[in-house]
This record gives sequence, C-alpha cells and structure tokens, in this order.
Amino acid sequence: GVIVYQEQIIQVANQMAGFSLGEADLLRRAVSKKKADVLNEERIHFVEGAKSKGYSEASANQVYDMIVQFANYGFNRSHAAAYSKIAFQLAYLKAHFPAAFMSSLLSSVFGNDDKISQYITEAKNYGISMLAPSINHSNYYFQMENETSIRYSFRVIRKVPTKFILEIINERKKAPFRDFFDFCERMPHKMLSETVLEALVFSGCFDEFGEDRATILATIDAVLQYISLLGEDSKGMNLFAEDDEFLKKMKPRYRKTAPISIDEKLEKEKLYTGQYVSAHPVSYYQNKLQNLAITRLANLSSGKNYQVAAYVHEVKSIRTKKGETMCFLTISDDSKELSAVMFPESYRKFANFAQKGEILFLQVKADTRNGELQLIINKAEDLKEIKAPVRLFLKLTETQQMEQIKPILARHKGDSKVIVHQAVTKQTAELKNIQVSPSNELQEALVELLGKENVVIK
Repeated sequence: GVIVYQEQIIQVANQMAGFSLGEADLLRRAVSKKKADVLNEERIHFVEGAKSKGYSEASANQVYDMIVQFANYGFNRSHAAAYSKIAFQLAYLKAHFPAAFMSSLLSSVFGNDDKISQYITEAKNYGISMLAPSINHSNYYFQMENETSIRYSFRVIRKVPTKFILEIINERKKAPFRDFFDFCERMPHKMLSETVLEALVFSGCFDEFGEDRATILATIDAVLQYISLLGEDSKGMNLFAEDDEFLKKMKPRYRKTAPISIDEKLEKEKLYTGQYVSAHPVSYYQNKLQNLAITRLANLSSGKNYQVAAYVHEVKSIRTKKGETMCFLTISDDSKELSAVMFPESYRKFANFAQKGEILFLQVKADTRNGELQLIINKAEDLKEIKAPVRLFLKLTETQQMEQIKPILARHKGDSKVIVHQAVTKQTAELKNIQVSPSNELQEALVELLGKENVVIK
C-alpha cells in the first residue's frame, strides 16, 4: 500500500510505534517539510517503539520507509487521483447535460459578475439561451428550464433580500401571480418598498405581464399607497375591510407612459443584475457588424491588430508628465469586458468618441499589461454612423458568364467587393483586384445578362 493522507502518518506512528498524538504530529511536519535530519532521528524512535509493540525491526523499517516515501509523491498522488475523478465526472456532465451543468456552474459563482458573464458566454456557445428573470418562473438559483435554456435566478438581482426571494417562491406555489397588482397584494406588505420593486422591474421580472417597464415604474407609488390602505396583508384586518366598493375604486391602474429607451433599459439591467439580460448594446447592430471585419473581444490575442465593436462603460482621463491628455476606458461586447487605453496622439483625434455610453467601431492593438489583456486604441468611430460596406453578389449559371461580366464590372470601378457563386462548380469566391461602385446602371446591366434572381446588392 501507499500512504496517501498526512493523517495516516499520525495514525501509523500512534498505533504501530506508540507515539503520542503530539509526537506523531511532529513527525508529520518533518515529512511535510522534508527535514532529512529530523526524519533520520525519528526513525530510531519509530523502530524502537514498534519493536516494543511486537513488530519486527524489518517490518518497522519497511513501514517507516513508506512514511518517508510519502514526502516524495504520496500527497500529489492522492490529489491527482481525486481530481482526475472529479474532472472526469464534470467533463461527462458538461458533454451530456450541458444546460444542467452550466446552470449549476453559474449558481456557484454568485457575486462574481465577470465569472457569470464568462459562463453565460460559454453557455451560449453551446447553443443554450439565457431566459430573463421572471416573477413566476425564476428561482433562488439559476435553473435549467429545458435542454436548451437556463432561467436567470432571483439571487443575481441586487437590492432584493433573500427573505423576500423566499417569500416570492413560497407565495406563487399557491397560484401564479396574475399581474403586478396581484403580486403586490399577495406579498408581505412590510417587505414591499420602492427600492425592491424597482430592482425587480429593471431586471425584467414583470415583463411577462405585457406592460412596459416605464409604465410599471410609474405605477409603483400608487400601488404602495393602495397597499398601505390594506393594512398588514390583504387577508388581515384593515380600516376598509368591509367597504369593498371603496377598495375597488381605490385600486390603482397602470399609469401609461413613454417606454424607456433601449440604452436606459440595458444600463439598468447591468446595474441590477451585473449583466445585459435582454441583449448587449452592441448586438443591436448585428446586421451591420456582419459586413464588417469584426473580432469579438473574447477572441483577441496579445500582439495582434484587430477591428472591434464595443460599448464604453467608463472613461478616465489623465495628464501625462508632458501635460498631454490621454484616457483609460472600460469597454465590452457580448463576449467580454476589457480595459483599453487611448494615448495622447489618438486622444487628440478621437477624444469626442471617448464618452461613457458610446458604441464604437475601434481599430486596436491587443497588448498584455500586468498579466491582463489591454487594448491600445488607434482609431475610433461612432458605430451608429458607420455605413456597412455594400457588396455585390452574383450567381453564374454558365461558365462563360465570368468573361461576360468582367467588362461590365470594369466600367463601374469602386470600393465594393464582388462575390461570385459558380453554380456549375458549386464554388463561391471573392473576385481579386475587382471592386465596383454599385449603381442602378450596373445592376440593370447585370440583371439583363444573369437574370434578376442572380444579382444581389447588399
């Protein structure tokens, strides 16, 4: 056998050689520190003690050799075996039950927004969708709703106490909440506050009732005033308990108001849950990004140049020793959050874009600083203002058509790329050294030759 735990050294020394627990622990420490002189001295003590208990000298030395041997590999071996088993179990669960695995993984990192963001991105890469917090469906932990979706937990919502979360879960066991008013009437009134209700609204918990978040927010004051008339709870005694008609007249209705902007909606989600629940601000420009050579932040490697699209969270401007202004930024896309820097030369050109809340198209160089990836911004543009490059897509049904289109394309030179699909060979390629300026005249000439269904400009 092999000694695999430090505690076993104490047990062997105590039971086989008659060491006191204190003496056995000193031996354990010597093994742990690999103190050869102490181990040699303790061998004599161990062998004599074992002989006094009826063991042979050879057996005692053999067992003591096992104790000394433990210092070389026993500890590592025990941990390697245990962790190998755990790693195998986790790999199996992740491969065969990804939604269940990822929901448990997300629940294990509550309070760490970066880790949650990382695991949400990983879950999406597995084809798993993240469902927004729901007053009728969320639970204390992240929970698999089906094999391809995970529901956000209540626990990620800031400013909502644990006791309140448990009350929500217990109350809805009786019946689902019908609307925002039903929820407020059925919850313990002493626990209701503007702070808690706003947190639930901004995180999307009441979206399932079909009212815009701005409308529910505008209704909170009226609801809280109405709740105060009901007393401790809707089933208990209150001043107007016997006046049903009065209560019906007093019961508030939704105060319709203009919807909150997408930017505010996403920013509040980020504030209260640590994540962009509905979508990341950059994702609203997905159609435009498909035509730009964009790399996601999670896929960047140090030492290379990239084009990225990112949302600006924070900007901190400083002055250098030369008196020049530069700034540090915190940016993100739907895959990762990173720090970035705009040095004085770039800052002079693009300072107007270095603003919190901006969505930018950036040309950057990825670099490593203090062990962390940082982006050096060389150029910045407003993503909203960028016009995605138009491309010309052609489908050729006959091989000779390639030679026929070349003179037409040559008469309309420009900056747009030409993508050609050869139906005969089933090959698609971008034409080299040929770019065009899309126009009605060009489109009409190509349609006449190839047919309307085989010419697309987008």
